[in-house]
Amino acid sequence: MISSRRHFIGSNFTGVICLLPYLIFRRSNQTFFGIKDKWLSILEQRSTGISLLVVTIVLLSYAVIAGNWQDYIQQFYQRPFVHLISLDFCLMCLIFPITSLFDDDMVRRGIKDRRIFWAVALLPLFGPLIYLCLRPSLPEASLMET
Repeated sequence: MISSRRHFIGSNFTGVICLLPYLIFRRSNQTFFGIKDKWLSILEQRSTGISLLVVTIVLLSYAVIAGNWQDYIQQFYQRPFVHLISLDFCLMCLIFPITSLFDDDMVRRGIKDRRIFWAVALLPLFGPLIYLCLRPSLPEASLMET
C-alpha cells in the first residue's frame, strides 16, 4: 500500500499539476536565438512528427481493438493512478490552447492564420500531432548565433 501511495504522489507531482505553474507563469517568447543543435534539428524534423502520429495511431488502435473498456472504467474508479492519469490527459487537452506555447511556435515559424490555431487547439491529441507533421521549419533568419 505504501508503494502505491508513493507512486500516486509521485505521479501527481510530475504530471499536469507540476506543469500548470510553468504553463501559467511562463513568459511568451516568440523569437528563437541560438544555434539549432543536433537535438533540436531532430525534434523539428517532419519525420519526428510523423513518427509520433503513427505511434499514437497504432497505440490507440490497439487500445480500441484489444482493450478491455469495462476493466478500464472499473480501474478508473478504484485505482487513484488510473484516475489521475486519465484526468491529467483531459486537463492537458483543455489547458494546451490557453498557454502561449503554441502561439509562440506559430509566430516563430511565420504562421499567421488563426484558423490553424483553432483547428489544432480544438482537436485533442491529434491536432498538435498533425501540426508537428505539417509545420514549416524555423526560418534560418531567426536562428542567430549568440
